[in-house]
Amino acid sequence: AAEPRSSGMALARRAAAALKFHRLILGIEASLLILVLAVVDQARGDLFFTRLGTAVLAGIALVQTLLHLVSILASSRLR
Repeated sequence: AAEPRSSGMALARRAAAALKFHRLILGIEASLLILVLAVVDQARGDLFFTRLGTAVLAGIALVQTLLHLVSILASSRLR
């Protein structure tokens, strides 16, 4: 595997791998989160937490996509 050119990028990649950041928007984890939030919303009688959870997951997916693009552009494989 190619190593990132900068030590900062390598540190960020190791931190993301240790925190399992990529797993937050996978199907099962996201579905379980939305299910829990839907149950809370059912008890409250509104859709606040479901909407909030969906917005947070969308934000995480956007940040993750941007970070993945930066990782690709900083890769030594492009040289």
